[in-house]
Amino acid sequence: MIPRIVEAEYRTGCKVYVRFAHGPAGVIDLAEELNGPVFALLADPKAFSKLTLSPDTHTIVWPNGADFAPEFLLERLEATEKPRAKRRPISKKRAGGAADTARGAR
Repeated sequence: MIPRIVEAEYRTGCKVYVRFAHGPAGVIDLAEELNGPVFALLADPKAFSKLTLSPDTHTIVWPNGADFAPEFLLERLEATEKPRAKRRPISKKRAGGAADTARGAR
């Protein structure tokens, strides 16, 4: 099944927020993908910001005819998502209190 983008919003530079119909959402930086004559024009943030969501192809498009396949955008989104490491809360004792001094003296 081809993924469908249901929301797209310009952020800054060459970044766009996208949300897919099946749930994934986030910001994708496309600066490194703007190669070739059609995409090179979009390196200018003013031109890039003119993106729209096509109701026919369910992906982002620009007035000059440039677009990215939704499958590619989903891959880019998944590649930029990093698993969040579980962090243990730092107790007051571990944050530089007497317990650290005593531990260091052992």
